[in-house]
Amino acid sequence: MRIKVPLYAVKGFLCALPISLALAVLVLGGVRLYVEHVTYPAYLETAEIGPGSVGTAPLEDTPRPTSLAEIRQYDRFAPVVLHYKAAERVGGRQYYILTLPSGEAVIGHMTGSTDITPAGTTESGEPLYQLPIARWDTVEVPQGEQGFGAGLYDDDTHFVECAGEEPMTIGDLMAQNSLYRLFMRAFALLFLILYAVFATHFRRRAAAKTAKQQGRQ
Repeated sequence: MRIKVPLYAVKGFLCALPISLALAVLVLGGVRLYVEHVTYPAYLETAEIGPGSVGTAPLEDTPRPTSLAEIRQYDRFAPVVLHYKAAERVGGRQYYILTLPSGEAVIGHMTGSTDITPAGTTESGEPLYQLPIARWDTVEVPQGEQGFGAGLYDDDTHFVECAGEEPMTIGDLMAQNSLYRLFMRAFALLFLILYAVFATHFRRRAAAKTAKQQGRQ
């Protein structure tokens, strides 16, 4: 079965498509320029990424605490641990039991990309491990969840946050731009409106031409 597409519909499509694409290039290009030259530089100024931030390798002057008392002294530090073992999942995040050389146990949060390196041994020969730069954060247990096991930690109200902020790309920031999201949602509607306008125009012209030819006959 052959489907015959009216000529006015084809003309309407051929006119609406390039105009819609041209508007898309214009709008999205403008959004990208704005994000690249305004939003992204502002993001880089406030984002905690790069050397010295949480989740990165410790610098020469980064404190390397080995006890809970030492951890509490610093805003940023790179703890040395005796053991690290996966413990509870709270709020969809995997937490660990970090055993310090002092024998104390604290809660730690790490990801699969957390860089853990050897840090020598204790006097008795047990291996030590160097964690990346971290901060001492307050535990927030989501409502309805049990939280961390009582008695397992020397401080169950705070944890060592070793997972840093994932850097965002220009594309990520574009996807968050309100104009970008609005245009992406409205693109199909814009095309349909343009198509309807052009198709109606060409249909009326075709009808007028046909009526004029019939009038001459």
